[in-house]
Amino acid sequence: MNFRKYFYIFIGLAIAVFFIWFVYFVHEVFIGARDVSPYLVHIGNFGIKWYSFFIAVSFVIGLIFAHRDVKKYGLSVDDFDKIIFWSSIAAFVGARMYHVFSSWDYYRYHPGEIIKTWHGGLGIYGGVIGGLLVGYILCRVYKMPFLLLADIVSPWLIFGQALGRWGNFFNHEAYGVPTNLPWKMYIPPQYRFEKYAHYAYYHPTFLYESLWDFFVFFLLLKFKSSRRKKDGDIFFGYLGLYSFGRFWVEFLRFDTWKLYGVKMAHVIAIALMILSLIWFLYLRNHSSYTHSKYYQKGN
Repeated sequence: MNFRKYFYIFIGLAIAVFFIWFVYFVHEVFIGARDVSPYLVHIGNFGIKWYSFFIAVSFVIGLIFAHRDVKKYGLSVDDFDKIIFWSSIAAFVGARMYHVFSSWDYYRYHPGEIIKTWHGGLGIYGGVIGGLLVGYILCRVYKMPFLLLADIVSPWLIFGQALGRWGNFFNHEAYGVPTNLPWKMYIPPQYRFEKYAHYAYYHPTFLYESLWDFFVFFLLLKFKSSRRKKDGDIFFGYLGLYSFGRFWVEFLRFDTWKLYGVKMAHVIAIALMILSLIWFLYLRNHSSYTHSKYYQKGN
């Protein structure tokens, strides 16, 4: 008897059943037939939010696969872990600062709330910028190829963003303007913004961005196997593709940072798309970045 065959069939059926149940569950929440709690576990004053859980899961999965690539390219796993550790802290601080600046009218009068990250409030662009800056500096310190490491990390970064958006789902946040489209999402009154409090259904912009991020994730994994790529291609592909999707989703958001009437997410998205285009149209053709031993062996 081929036990492995039946094992894979069982796993496939289990995944299919879970997917069907999950779609039904999300549908029930969207129409307002059931509510969801932001907490995965909540006992007394202790709680673990779904958002934190999704970020932790994606981080662990990404680190496991990144370690495999780091070893394959002949780089130091210990140095890589040090860079990831401090870059992750910088990303967290950057994400929090982005949120604080975007809501400065509130935090200027409540400075004690700035450090209370458990109340929510992180900005993806701030996290990406903070993590990349510190990561670049540490790559210079440890003499590690920044573009190659960025290529290794980028698919798992967008994977974490795609999964993390479902934390927004459980938090009843990151939704868009009111709508009556068939896929509209019900938002309980206590989570609605005052401006739209009389509306019940909204664009599920968290879902739009999550689906786009998963698409980019699989696209980057596909491109990763290309023999024609150079170090930096996946990284700049990530910056450009994520920003392209975020740019369009941002038109449906009303709760994001504006400066002089202009959405900062739009400004950053345009800047990163231009940077990505400059790489692929000009800089890439003048680049010889193939640091890794994997490339040198011609594998």
